[in-house]
Amino acid sequence: MKDPIDYLSDGIAGAIKRANPEETVDKEVMSYALSLGINMVLTIGLFLLVGYLTNNFILSVGILIVFAVMRTLAKGIHIKSLTLCVIVTVTMLIMVLLIQWPSVISIPAIIAVVLLVLIKSPVNWIRKSTAIVVAAICFTIGDIHLVVACLCQAITLVPLRR
Repeated sequence: MKDPIDYLSDGIAGAIKRANPEETVDKEVMSYALSLGINMVLTIGLFLLVGYLTNNFILSVGILIVFAVMRTLAKGIHIKSLTLCVIVTVTMLIMVLLIQWPSVISIPAIIAVVLLVLIKSPVNWIRKSTAIVVAAICFTIGDIHLVVACLCQAITLVPLRR
């Protein structure tokens, strides 16, 4: 079965190509770009909607920014299905947002983030160091949700299988 996001992006790309066949890129290229865009819009939109509906919009924006920055800097695993990626990411971020995390986990969480980034991140030392600084800033701010967002991103550095 084809991934729903891929199915939608193929349909949109096909319609665009039919509307202007000479001035558009290959359908496959368009479809790929559209699928990534749809994935991002759904992930951000659904999570911010949950933040808004739970009166935690500002915190949800902060969590999303921290998660995205850490993801950009340190990288992480990719789920093959874009739809599953949206579901897993939004679910993980909702858990970060809505669970009342005890503050005593801050120190173990930040230690885990530093170790995971240092050991598992495939990027260069500058990006690793920058990711660790971002996590340290979150720890210094003192918001446990931001620290847990860093931890969730760092956990994605661990491969699902070997």
